[in-house]
Amino acid sequence: MSHIRKTIFPALFVLLLFPALVMSQDKQSDHEFGATIAFTTNYMFRGITQTDNKPAGQGEINYAYSPLGFYAFIWASNVDFNDGDTNIEIDYAFGFAGELSNKLGWDVGFVYYNYPDSSIEPNYDYLELYAGLSYTLENLPMSPSVGGKFSYSPDYFGEDGDAIYIEGDISFNLPYDIALAFHVGYLDVDGEDTTGPAGYDFADYSVGLSKEIFGLDADLTYTNTSDQEDACGGGNWCDGHVIFSLSKSF
Repeated sequence: MSHIRKTIFPALFVLLLFPALVMSQDKQSDHEFGATIAFTTNYMFRGITQTDNKPAGQGEINYAYSPLGFYAFIWASNVDFNDGDTNIEIDYAFGFAGELSNKLGWDVGFVYYNYPDSSIEPNYDYLELYAGLSYTLENLPMSPSVGGKFSYSPDYFGEDGDAIYIEGDISFNLPYDIALAFHVGYLDVDGEDTTGPAGYDFADYSVGLSKEIFGLDADLTYTNTSDQEDACGGGNWCDGHVIFSLSKSF
């Protein structure tokens, strides 16, 4: 029963706050509030399970101020690192996003990953800065959208020192309002504190299909990593997985 409570509380937290946010906003205002609730069969992050290959309940509250392109959000999920101590992740993010005259989208900001109930040392919490570009080729068949993003942390998860994550995405609009998405990312961590001076690096990749069904966003994705030993010491934390998720945005 305790595991079920840890799974659904983040999503319920968002769901309870959402009506007040929406009812308070002026439809003509430059201030925009939103929320998302989601359920997934496995919370995967950069090819590694964050829930010991178990389901997750997730929720987000977001805010945007359109004249400046400013946005902020709080996102939460249950986690399970099999350490007997850490059950919740809460992410806080702020940034600016917009579109240049040539319709090239840009996005810069930072996110703080927080594990408030964890007493494990070295500490899991870390800050990450990011910058990304995106572009949609509207005149091509299936209107492909491409994007790239660079993230940097000065003190990565577990106090592992400097880390960079480079990722690229491409998606296509298929018939019947189905979206096909491909992702590839590369993580390089110094590892000077917890994994030795050699550090570690690996790539993750995924392919997924998504579609709106009965007002819910459904997603089916396969994800895997290139180097099981570097990614998670040869364990099953980063094996290939097929993940199904349902979400609803308000």
